[in-house]
Amino acid sequence: MYITEIELTNIRSVQKLHLKFPKPAGWHVLLGDNGAGKSSVIRAISAAIVGPSEILRLDPDFSTWVTSGKKKATINLEIERHEVDKRYLLEKLIAPQAKKIHCQTVIEQDEGNGKTWKFKDAAEKKGPVYDPEFYNWGSGDGWFSAAFGPYRRFTGGDQSLESFYFRNPKIAAHLTAFKDAALTESVVWLKDLQFRSLSKPKSEAEETIILNGIQHFINQDNLLPQGFRLKEITPDGPFFTIPDKSTVHLYELSEGIKSVTSLAFELMRLLLRVYPAKEVFGNFLDDNKQNDFVPVPGVVLIDEIDAHLHPTWQARIGQWFTRCFPNIQFIVTTHSPIICRAAVNGSVWRLPNPGDDREPSQITGTALDRLLYGDILDAYGTGAFGADVTRDEAGFKKLSRLAELNVRFYRSEASEAEVNERSELIKIFPSDDSVFS
Repeated sequence: MYITEIELTNIRSVQKLHLKFPKPAGWHVLLGDNGAGKSSVIRAISAAIVGPSEILRLDPDFSTWVTSGKKKATINLEIERHEVDKRYLLEKLIAPQAKKIHCQTVIEQDEGNGKTWKFKDAAEKKGPVYDPEFYNWGSGDGWFSAAFGPYRRFTGGDQSLESFYFRNPKIAAHLTAFKDAALTESVVWLKDLQFRSLSKPKSEAEETIILNGIQHFINQDNLLPQGFRLKEITPDGPFFTIPDKSTVHLYELSEGIKSVTSLAFELMRLLLRVYPAKEVFGNFLDDNKQNDFVPVPGVVLIDEIDAHLHPTWQARIGQWFTRCFPNIQFIVTTHSPIICRAAVNGSVWRLPNPGDDREPSQITGTALDRLLYGDILDAYGTGAFGADVTRDEAGFKKLSRLAELNVRFYRSEASEAEVNERSELIKIFPSDDSVFS
């Protein structure tokens, strides 16, 4: 399952958005300031993937989803079917298999029912083969999707939401994008795997395959900081070795490590709910490190992927995910230019600032190259993050003063004090001196 096209109208601050993904598998980044609508886009996509009947179980207030002053919002997705996606055994008998599925949903006021807001299917029906309820909104195999909000952690959150993991596993895969829910289920799942593995011969236990696969997966280079490794999973949960060689429980690690490991553990748990263990971890069972990746397809949405991460970690997190999940389509939001570096296989989109009437646009050409390959100042210089944000007003004044002094210096008009002042400013702006000389 992949998303090949997204079209939104009147979703909060996003009055119009149209994104296309000719090559969906990869790292697709949405950039935008606070209030630009990044989280709204993630939630809208997530809601349309899950479908009206499931999303209503969260009891969302749809009146807050629609742009102020508008009576209707629309979310249109074009879903591309992957060869592993299945629906019913009788599908081949009742209709040809569809390659493209159109999910069309609308949020509008129900004038006949106290002006309440309704989220409903708006697709034109052309038989079951074209109906998203028959495919990704249904309960068939494959069709993997998940969404993660910015508060990724193992503890805290609204404990009343934990029942969703058991009652509604499909919406649970998207729960944190909508609600302040902790990813508690993944730790419970790991403990249960370890407990069940004890009752079976290791050579026969699928649980052992999964536990070994997860340990190998987490300990691959470039996910955890240097010196941190997943040592073992016990009945008390995951334990890690840290740089001083001591062993600590997962809950004792930093927020950054917990943020990343919660995402990794939960992603693996959700994949194994949809795909057999040997399809997920089959490549980890041999000794060829070239095969250390998860081959299954799907869509993963992550809001504020850079949350809690040090810049050096931001630079490699996307590269790690796309290397380990080469057939997953990641759509992520961020404030950080460093996150864009993994979009070599993907795309980067800029959401306009709040109040800006321009439509979201794809960053291409030289500006994209500077985001992918340049340093952080090159990235900020693309304009994708607004006006020059690398200097404040005082910095601009000093830079302007350096320009004035350069003119006086090369005209031999500078006093001794001005020559000394120029020398001090060049120390601050060494790369800018040539611009004004």
